Amino acid sequence: MTTAELTNSSPVIQRTGKEKFAIWFHQNRFWVLALLSGSIQFLFLYLMYFPPQTFETDDDIYEEIQFVDNVKVKQPDVEVPPAEGEIRKTDELKKEKVEDQRIVGAQNPFAIGATPPVDLSPGVKPPYTPEARSAGIEGMLVLELVVGEDGRVLRVRVLKGLGHGLDQSAVQTYYSKRFTPAYKEGKPITVKINVPIRFQLI
Repeated sequence: MTTAELTNSSPVIQRTGKEKFAIWFHQNRFWVLALLSGSIQFLFLYLMYFPPQTFETDDDIYEEIQFVDNVKVKQPDVEVPPAEGEIRKTDELKKEKVEDQRIVGAQNPFAIGATPPVDLSPGVKPPYTPEARSAGIEGMLVLELVVGEDGRVLRVRVLKGLGHGLDQSAVQTYYSKRFTPAYKEGKPITVKINVPIRFQLI
């Protein structure tokens, strides 16, 4: 029997698609597994660097806007520049604070051996108020003065008052007075003195 006769007489094997795929997979299993592993690694890296994005619906946006509208926004603290009168008042307060430091150390000139200040307008007396005059108020009123190095009256306090407007009358009068400054060792100093004032109806 010839080779041609053997070939023609050998049976033809019919394979199913499943068997063909199994044979192909067996022959190419290395490349298939390599491709599958690479695909999984690529997908992992992609998800890690590019996370899935979420999209808000119209309802979500509406609720967010409603929530923001209900939040009370605190206004920033804005310092309003003071008016001209307020600036002047602030300057006066600063000046008073500086003077207060001088007042704190003021002492009686006789206690420290200093020359006492002298009233430059002894004839100017506090006027009687109509209320005190009509009430017939008489008596002795005592003030405490702090006289500065320049002879100005820095502070006036009532140690013994009579009321009926006489205390204020005396304070206003002595705030407007000038004195010679007190001296100690040839230098002017700030001192504290008591001034008695007699009110008597004539």
